[in-house]
Amino acid sequence: MALKVSLYELADLSIGTPEIGVVNFNALHTLLHALLRHLKLEDLLTEIRPERPERGAPPASALERRLSVEKGLEELAPPPGEGAARLADLEKKLLQLESNLQGVEDQVRGVGDQVQGVQDQVQGVQDQVQGVQDNVQGMGKKLKGFQKQVSGLERLPSGSDLLEKTKSGSGTAVADMWQMMQMQKKVEANEEAVGQ
Repeated sequence: MALKVSLYELADLSIGTPEIGVVNFNALHTLLHALLRHLKLEDLLTEIRPERPERGAPPASALERRLSVEKGLEELAPPPGEGAARLADLEKKLLQLESNLQGVEDQVRGVGDQVQGVQDQVQGVQDQVQGVQDNVQGMGKKLKGFQKQVSGLERLPSGSDLLEKTKSGSGTAVADMWQMMQMQKKVEANEEAVGQ
């Protein structure tokens, strides 16, 4: 299990712990790797030349390596003042993104409100269609009633039939018609009562 410490604590562990002047190379190695990762320099390439030992001077390759790494760091570092400008530019872009996000959220809310409005309109149309269907059904019932009345009237004897029956001597034609009309009214009343 890895122990987590801050880079500041790791620097203290690397140099001067447990005694002043003592270097813990494992801790120093870990600190340098963490710094390189944080600075995103872990993939930076440098030249390594074979060592040429000189008396009293550090090996040339170590010095050259140090200079090469320093030169690489200088190339990667932004010019003075540019870091602040980049930071200001990034902050400006972040504010713009937040503003754009707020605008998108407002648009989504607006679309949600529009969808709700359309749903309300659809419900209103459905209610109107239901009302029209109810009216059509009511008209259909009334039409059936009219059809029954017309068919009843068609069954009544015509005026010429009544005249012929009165001429023939049977005086019951008008009485028969009167009885038939009374019976039809009773039948219709019974049908309406049964229909309810």
